[in-house]
Amino acid sequence: MHIEFQVVSEIGPREEMEDCCSVVTCPEGMGIEYFFVVCDGHGGSHVANVVANQLSSLFRAILGESRGNRSVGSAFRKAFEIINERVSLREDGTCVVSAFISGDRLHFANVGDCELVIFRKRRFFTHSCIHRLENPREKRRVKKLGGKIDSRYLWLPEGDFGLEPLRTIGDRRFKPYGVIARPKCGSVLLKPGTVVILGTDGLFDCVTKKHINHFVNSVSSLGNLSESLRSLVLASHPKDNFTFVVCEVKS
Repeated sequence: MHIEFQVVSEIGPREEMEDCCSVVTCPEGMGIEYFFVVCDGHGGSHVANVVANQLSSLFRAILGESRGNRSVGSAFRKAFEIINERVSLREDGTCVVSAFISGDRLHFANVGDCELVIFRKRRFFTHSCIHRLENPREKRRVKKLGGKIDSRYLWLPEGDFGLEPLRTIGDRRFKPYGVIARPKCGSVLLKPGTVVILGTDGLFDCVTKKHINHFVNSVSSLGNLSESLRSLVLASHPKDNFTFVVCEVKS
């Protein structure tokens, strides 16, 4: 199975670009394996850069050491745990969505509000999880640990800084109050004609998935789809950086 992809990454109105993205392709048997990482940094871009640059090789090393003994999901969880330890002294952090495509199977992991959405036959499915206070399970989890909750944010007790995502890599000061790096993991069977989008909230907070689905089913090429989504976000007067990868599954 062959994957075509396009990457869009824009600074938007921000003074600093804190999003990061990486794509790694590796020959495997008679085909190619693909590894995508999209990171939405906050408080700086250091942690996001570390994750974008190191997650693929770390994941592959863990998976390679334990073929047959470790599931892809557990390899993702271990990789997120290790890379979070590597940046454990950093006060900046990042949300992450990552996908590993091998054969006809897509495996994914996400923390925070970076998302993975699959579009097929005029329908769409969000497979990632939003780890923010609007998620009742996440809200209950952090509330037990004493963090101050106000509106959309988890605040430090001293009240000098608030964080919207409740699962991230990095964010040293928030770890005692329930911000964890354990990802939501899953696996999806791919079929020709499927479109996969991995993106930051800079995309999905500006453009509804229903609207994206319209473009998926109306444009003639992957390049046109990427450019249409880019133009749509810019026309919505975004307040954030935005980054996304659009993949199309070919036979």
